[in-house]
Amino acid sequence: MLNYKYCFPDYDDTLPSLEGFSDCSYKNDTCPSISKEIDIDVYLVLYCDYKDHNLSEYPNIDSGNGVYNRFVLMLDQPMVECNAKLLELFPTIEDVKQFISKHTLEDFLSMEDQM
Repeated sequence: MLNYKYCFPDYDDTLPSLEGFSDCSYKNDTCPSISKEIDIDVYLVLYCDYKDHNLSEYPNIDSGNGVYNRFVLMLDQPMVECNAKLLELFPTIEDVKQFISKHTLEDFLSMEDQM
């Protein structure tokens, strides 16, 4: 069984398929996630909220223009920082793919935390 189906049995979609990413969903998170190690102990983590934003733990959160940012990309360095850095919010998986393809490890490391 896939991890996200165990941790989030009511999840209303399937996790996106991104090259090198695997399911890292954890039941105490707000939604399923996938991650990819991009350097030693440096991970991109993509949280994939519910398709129906009314099922989200944060149904009233949007980008301020009525767009539901369903995907949250984080940079996690568990041996350096105790909290992951919020890189960006996205409404579609295509936006996520485009963002990732345009940036390098150095870019991700130097980005400001968007929280």
